[in-house]
Amino acid sequence: MVKGLGVALALLVLGTTPAYGMVGNSDEAFGLDGSLRTLLLGSRGFSVVGRTYEGLGQGSLRLIAGGSPEDWWSYEVHGVSDVAIRSASFSRVHRPEQGRLRHRSVDTLHRWVDEADERSDVEGSLFVDRATVTIRREAFDLTVGRQAISFGTAYFWNPLDVFRPFGATQFDRDYKSGVDALRVDIPTDAFSGITVAASPGRGTEEERWDRSTGVVRWFTTLDGWDATVQAGKVLGGYQMGGGVSGDWNGLGLRSELALFKPLEGDSMPQHMTAVVGLGRRLANDLSVEVEYLYNGAAETPGLKNNVSERAELVGKGRLLHRSGHLVGGMGRCELTPILNATVSALYSISDESMMVQPGLHLSVSDESDILLGGMFTRGHADTEFGGFPSVLYMQMKSYF
Repeated sequence: MVKGLGVALALLVLGTTPAYGMVGNSDEAFGLDGSLRTLLLGSRGFSVVGRTYEGLGQGSLRLIAGGSPEDWWSYEVHGVSDVAIRSASFSRVHRPEQGRLRHRSVDTLHRWVDEADERSDVEGSLFVDRATVTIRREAFDLTVGRQAISFGTAYFWNPLDVFRPFGATQFDRDYKSGVDALRVDIPTDAFSGITVAASPGRGTEEERWDRSTGVVRWFTTLDGWDATVQAGKVLGGYQMGGGVSGDWNGLGLRSELALFKPLEGDSMPQHMTAVVGLGRRLANDLSVEVEYLYNGAAETPGLKNNVSERAELVGKGRLLHRSGHLVGGMGRCELTPILNATVSALYSISDESMMVQPGLHLSVSDESDILLGGMFTRGHADTEFGGFPSVLYMQMKSYF
């Protein structure tokens, strides 16, 4: 335990120091850069047995190697080393499984520190977060390997982002986890194109078809409006949908809609998910975003009156939320050229629970940032947000 704690504290301290080094150039044959991060977090009310106070300290080193030896191809590899010190209630079931995500068919997770007792838990892990090769041709771009795939136009909720979407409460969105996939981008003109993306999923051979994802996405721009149509096989069934985003008299508008039809025997019902959002810059230093989510699966007869099953599907990543109707809002203000303030709020119309997330972002230098924030909840323990702990955190980031 002592040895693991010493290694963990060393990485936590290193994560606070500025980073200055860079090797080569990723636009040429080889380049190496990366980031160091430290997260310190404390929470109240995490345990279901009563009000408790818990803590988490995490350090993360990400090394990024990449290059483009020739004009027609390039590569990129992200290696990550995480060290976390948790109090007992954060232990085991709340550990991140970065190397074992659903759309990762190859397991790269290796724990090099794994020590726990009745009071604390120290864990150190290594994993490959991205590893891709891209081939560029005039008619298409082909990317193979572990890659970050982002589909969608909204902020809080993206029904069309079927591989590894960010959660609505996630405050750190610098890096998106990679999935093992093949992606082909085919431009049809200067403003339109087709994207094909597929991942075999993770599981036994019998489960692979259920867990696999493969979609075709068409996109275009018409009179300043971006439009998308997407269809294909997703986890547990089939999806078809689309989205529109654009600007109308200074008001940013966006919407997404997705229809889901389950495979036979799948636990999810047939349903529709829809998001409508708008945004406006009220001044040079103030902007506001608002979104509404219709979470149709939670409103179906089989799930609407079954709280435990909805909670189980949320835990498995199959259901976005337990509630059928939610609203999210975010305001961002530039207090000074190096200090930004944000406040976001999520409200469940279905059960009247709420989460508020204030935050400050300080740019210490071109390569270093400090984030201070919190997550505060309102509602009964069995509601959408009432069961979440109240959290305070500080995150430090250095890039090199």
